[in-house]
Amino acid sequence: MTTSHAHDTQILFCRALAVVRTLPDNDTVQLTASERLNLYGLYKQATQGDCTQPKPSSRDVAECAKW
Repeated sequence: MTTSHAHDTQILFCRALAVVRTLPDNDTVQLTASERLNLYGLYKQATQGDCTQPKPSSRDVAECAKW
């Protein structure tokens, strides 16, 4: 990725994050569990990079879905 492209991507990410953070908490915007997990995964990938932790036990459904 070129420096210019990386910079443009960073700007787009910051703008998208600002929009998501301004969404109201009063149930006017309904995201499905799948949509929330997808956004969470994209956020973690963008802010922390690739996952370095081992996959959690399949018995821990919530943590396994986040992984």
